[in-house]
Amino acid sequence: MKNEVLISAFAFVLLILITITVAGHPDWDRSRVQVDKETEEVERHVASEINEKLKKNDNLTSSQETEERESELKVRERLTVVATAYYGPLRGQSNYATGSYRGDIRLNGTGITKSGKEVRVGHIAADWSVIPQGTVVYVPGYGKGTVEDIGSAIQGKRIDVFMGFGEEALEKANNWGVREVQIKILEK
Repeated sequence: MKNEVLISAFAFVLLILITITVAGHPDWDRSRVQVDKETEEVERHVASEINEKLKKNDNLTSSQETEERESELKVRERLTVVATAYYGPLRGQSNYATGSYRGDIRLNGTGITKSGKEVRVGHIAADWSVIPQGTVVYVPGYGKGTVEDIGSAIQGKRIDVFMGFGEEALEKANNWGVREVQIKILEK
């Protein structure tokens, strides 16, 4: 599973490099249109594959599974926070939170966390002075995650959970909304 996701992510990065290379080519205007169409198609396919694989290993669980998992957790501390959600936009989506791809990149980040990792489902943004980087937490309705990121609006007792890439992830983030939840900070 991890290798398949890494291969898909590698293909995505490779497409970005190809796009950058083509942009520097003297015939950029003619070739750019075709590369953009192919890039959008491949990005949609990669996002779909990643989201399908993540569904199989999804952190979003049924209430019965949640109760079973919660009973197995070694809780160090409980903390009530305001939780929001974010996602990774892809070019060519029919819909964006801000109305544009660039706007959503500005809102949600570039896909690299503050800790330097590629963002993935299970990563959480928090104020590191409240919940330090690397802390493993359990978020009701989301599951277990690790604090790997920060955000300009994520101050104090506030977290932002990552939902994935593309339109499906945007829908999950929108459905999540703004919630007050009691998270569990877990022992390592």
